[in-house]
Amino acid sequence: MSRAILAVLVVLLGWAGLAVVDARADDTRRWDLADSDAFFDSLSERFHDLFLGKPRLYWDRGLHLATPQKALDLHVGFEFQGDAIWYSDMDDRVEAAAGAKWITDTIIRRSRVYIEGFVLRYWYFRARFNWNLLREPSFQDLFIEYNGFRDRVSEWLPIIRLGQIKEPMSVDWMTGANWTTFAERAMVTSAIAESRQLGVRFHGAFFDKRMTYQAGYYRINSADLSEEGLGTGDAITARVTGLPWAPKGSPCRYLHLGVSGSIRWDAQEVRYQAVPESAGGPYIVDTGTFSGKNLQILGAEIIYGRDRFSFQAEAILSRIR
Repeated sequence: MSRAILAVLVVLLGWAGLAVVDARADDTRRWDLADSDAFFDSLSERFHDLFLGKPRLYWDRGLHLATPQKALDLHVGFEFQGDAIWYSDMDDRVEAAAGAKWITDTIIRRSRVYIEGFVLRYWYFRARFNWNLLREPSFQDLFIEYNGFRDRVSEWLPIIRLGQIKEPMSVDWMTGANWTTFAERAMVTSAIAESRQLGVRFHGAFFDKRMTYQAGYYRINSADLSEEGLGTGDAITARVTGLPWAPKGSPCRYLHLGVSGSIRWDAQEVRYQAVPESAGGPYIVDTGTFSGKNLQILGAEIIYGRDRFSFQAEAILSRIR
């Protein structure tokens, strides 16, 4: 059932893209063979004009290749993060409870290569591959996105993203690994909120970007629920954020509030695990495997920033039946 829903969404997204490309076409008249030829001739001319000219190769936080009319803008990049970890001698009882030793080591925390870009201005895509010593090599992000509705119809309409994407839970999880306050995310985030899944997401911003929303349907892949590969199912996940206080001209002063929630069904088996807030340590949070057909997750977040000072807190509740 879930695969059928995703297939229908892909077809609708493709149809909508074609409709916006030629929004000036008179859809009230009957399309005969001559109309079809005229449409494709016009479309061919537009593609020719967009790609006309010599491409430009330049460097801006990575290698870019762009056509003069920005019909194509590709960006290729690489990210690397390394951790040096030192633990003092742990009590035998602590290591016995964790079921593993705390080992001083130097590891490759993240090593990513990616390609992203815009095609015909409104279509955005990203393919990012990650390999490190903590998880099996895999694609982290692999999606396409369409933002033409906001630009050509109304700013109130959403951007649509389809593919392997983040579930919108927790500001700690939604903040990229290059921009988090600490080296690792909080244990509650890695245990409950971290999840990249196959799905479709609608997101946008209102009131001069002072309020955002994200909502989507996801097919849960067991690989992200636990290291044991336990748990499957479907989920509807959403997040809303706002800036009730953000003086103009003071970008480093703000109050951020947000709530998020997820409803999951057909989960079957669940296991929550988390390492300490340092990579390479053993699991110190582990619920073990237990039955849980339906899950509800609720999160709340707050950030207060004032120049060089910032305060951030989150609470995440998981209810399992």
